[in-house]
Amino acid sequence: MKRKEKENFDSIFTPIKPEKSYYSFLSYFDWNNPPVFNAPAYPGMFIKMLTDSILNIPDIEKSQSLTDWHKEVKAIMNPLIGSDSGMFYNMLTLHAYMKQLDDDSKPLSNQQIEDIETYFKNPTYARYLFEKNETLVKQLKQTKFPAIVKETPSVKKEKLMEAIVSLYKGKAVVVDFWATWCAPCREAMKLFKPLKEEFLSKNNLTAYTE
Repeated sequence: MKRKEKENFDSIFTPIKPEKSYYSFLSYFDWNNPPVFNAPAYPGMFIKMLTDSILNIPDIEKSQSLTDWHKEVKAIMNPLIGSDSGMFYNMLTLHAYMKQLDDDSKPLSNQQIEDIETYFKNPTYARYLFEKNETLVKQLKQTKFPAIVKETPSVKKEKLMEAIVSLYKGKAVVVDFWATWCAPCREAMKLFKPLKEEFLSKNNLTAYTE
């Protein structure tokens, strides 16, 4: 395809955003069969479901209790997977807490700790979450720079960098693009810490999320 033809094609092509019913294919997966969770792709699928804007599963930390969260989640997922109980919801719950700890850097609340102790029949899951929570709490106490989260400016993609930089004229700006489902991205965040501390002496850092 010639460059001009491609530009014309890009300008007239508008992808169709699917509805929730599109995800009915999830019913073909044997979600409540424990051995299938050994498959390497499954953790990524749970993260994708938790972050998908069409499914719109609420963040677990925004619910008053795990019971409330499960009601909302099951209303979304039951029609798609054909079940409102079983191992699927255990694993989705586990990954929702992991997302809060790993990606959002938000420690568990006292209510969440109680919910975890009560909900998981397998103590290994609770132990794992509590260890991650303890590590995060220690990291937050040791951090040297503030976390300021702002929404990505609502501009065309070609203007995104310009829109971000224009807010901080005369200051150092570091922009890092990453995805919650990307394991190398999450590891890179840890390696990025020394650079953030270096720029802290120049101006406050701002993290953009979308």
